[in-house]
Amino acid sequence: MANLTGKWEGEYSVNIGSDEQPEVEYHAFTLEMLDIDGELTGTAQDLTLSDEPSNISGFHDDGFISFIKKYNRLVFVESDEYFGDNSIEHPDIHYSGTFDENENSFQGTWEIHEDQERDGLQDSFDDMYNVGNWWMKLTN
Repeated sequence: MANLTGKWEGEYSVNIGSDEQPEVEYHAFTLEMLDIDGELTGTAQDLTLSDEPSNISGFHDDGFISFIKKYNRLVFVESDEYFGDNSIEHPDIHYSGTFDENENSFQGTWEIHEDQERDGLQDSFDDMYNVGNWWMKLTN
């Protein structure tokens, strides 16, 4: 795909369950993307998070895409309701994927580094990550 400028629609998955009882939630989004010589910028709207806006920046090359999604505030779920905290910065969400010519869409995985926890009395930390799948298709 030569130029990715345009409006995209897609979906990403989030594991809201546990290792013992997995449960997956799906969130729809739209993405207005500008592609200048393979460098990507744009604005996304998460349709299932009360249209929560975010910005993306990244690149694409030879069927591969990589971008970082950044919400303008911390977005979180509590008692099945979505909230935002303007005083806390949201961690970067890293997306990568490949173009599927048969489906005329991108699909891949996303990852977010959410937290670090101190492990015992030593100076080691446990990193916490969330991961999921995503896809998107050009609508215009």
